[in-house]
Amino acid sequence: MTIGGIRQELRAKTKPEESNDKRWNLITGSYDGAALRLYKDGVEIATMPAKGSLSTTAAGTSTTYLAAPGPQFLRSVYFAGAIDDVRVYDRALTAEQILASYNSIDVSTVSERTGEVLKDFAQQHEKAVKEAKTKLRREWELARTLPMDPEARARLALNGFMRTAPVKLAQPEGHYQVRFACRVTPVPALTHGQWDFADCTARAVQAWIALREMTGDESIGREVESGQRKLLLSVLNNTTGLAYVPNMSDKNRDSYYYHTWDQGRALRALVRWYLARPEDREMLKPLIERMIRGLDRFAIVRGTDPEFGPYAGWAADVYISEKPGDPVSGWVNMRVGLCIEPLVMYSDATGDSAALDLALKFANCTLGGHEGDVVPEKEKPKFRFASDGAFVGHLHTRTAALIGIAKLGKYLGEQGKLDQAKPYILAARRGYDWLLSPKGGAGRIGWVPEHPGGGSSETCCGADAMELAETLASCARLAPEYHSWTKLYGDIESMLVNIIAATQLRFTPQFESVLREMYLSYDPDSEHNIQVARRLDGTWSGAFLINDLSRGDVILPGACCQYAGTRALYTGWRNAMS
Repeated sequence: MTIGGIRQELRAKTKPEESNDKRWNLITGSYDGAALRLYKDGVEIATMPAKGSLSTTAAGTSTTYLAAPGPQFLRSVYFAGAIDDVRVYDRALTAEQILASYNSIDVSTVSERTGEVLKDFAQQHEKAVKEAKTKLRREWELARTLPMDPEARARLALNGFMRTAPVKLAQPEGHYQVRFACRVTPVPALTHGQWDFADCTARAVQAWIALREMTGDESIGREVESGQRKLLLSVLNNTTGLAYVPNMSDKNRDSYYYHTWDQGRALRALVRWYLARPEDREMLKPLIERMIRGLDRFAIVRGTDPEFGPYAGWAADVYISEKPGDPVSGWVNMRVGLCIEPLVMYSDATGDSAALDLALKFANCTLGGHEGDVVPEKEKPKFRFASDGAFVGHLHTRTAALIGIAKLGKYLGEQGKLDQAKPYILAARRGYDWLLSPKGGAGRIGWVPEHPGGGSSETCCGADAMELAETLASCARLAPEYHSWTKLYGDIESMLVNIIAATQLRFTPQFESVLREMYLSYDPDSEHNIQVARRLDGTWSGAFLINDLSRGDVILPGACCQYAGTRALYTGWRNAMS
């Protein structure tokens, strides 16, 4: 269900013999404004607290998925079974009413004929999807043979999803919101999520800047670009300067939900905006510096590392106002590492000493693993890089930290502080080399797994690998020992040509014909689905298997990867092909 504008999912485990007993089961979900509850045959089997209106999505509507995981990406889309006697109420039924409903219905054995129909449908559906998948793979193979023209690819993105994927909000007027949870197959979907705000909107702001530089076009999509900038500025707290998630905050109670991932992405966008648009610098400067003070204020993990020196870090992925959450439950772990790069960029551009000082403390904290000082021993590897550069966890967060560490080292080296720069530069290089090792699982062709050694590549991670290679290659001029690093420019070109070019979606007649075949196996209204999917023209498949466009039968261009694809395209164009 969509509650308070945020997708909520309640799950319960059942034993196979209890569900596959050839009898009808009554499955009931309820929401009463305080909790989501799930019932099976009149008995509650799962519950979770939740609050908010069911009518607070960007379009003023609410979406509830029945017998389907909604916009989730990695599972089959529809329930493989029979559904009958569906009821929707305009109120939350009590537990007593739900039990009474169960006692009033016929749950006798499902007929053999029904089972045969279901089996036949499943076989036909599987055959249709398999045939469509084969044709989709041919489209991927064709894309690899096309000439690589970065400017043409940039124009495709600019004229396509950059304009058509975001949605215009009724309120605040003129604001445009991205849709994080996007999917092209097996059926298309563009839905909202927690990361719509600071994270993905910040990426969009940067993508507009990059694509306009590549194409020289300053006119296409100006309304959307302006609306996304407005939305980003609207989620910056006036006191802390930090980015908050509106639908998970309560302004009336002065309670704000801050996620460390949002801070790094938002600060990065603000600094790049500052650098690209001199006319906006007077407006952006106080916002950036207030955010830097807020990051410092929330960095309550403090000390001095014996190798690197003074450090500062966040105590949790999430803060509610100024109170940190669980230090273990998050997935970022190298939290302040995400903020190092924009802090260095801002210091380099303005000479701001506070930004540089905080970048150093954040880098020291990340390399020393000190955000994990208070967690159990078994959790500590999530918070640090090993001596050979190895790491565990979500790769995107680790590579983002390595980019910042590399840029810090480069900046110090350019200031003539080579001895101080060296530990940071070498740490970043070790991380890059380990990433491309068998244990890291990435390849110089640009296939970069979402998790080290994983079987699925992610565009966000590939874009990071390219940017990390770029930063390390640019260190070649700092000292003779780094001269050979110019070879990394070859990695950038290889990643661009072999993966980024091949995974950009182009809604050609042939591609749409394949999509129609797949959509018809799920829904007779394939033309409507094509119209929905076309909003993603020119974007990138976000997660895919080796030599493929998709992960299973799912083409998954999540908003984070949509804008990461533009970042990768820009990095390759600027450093390898322009």
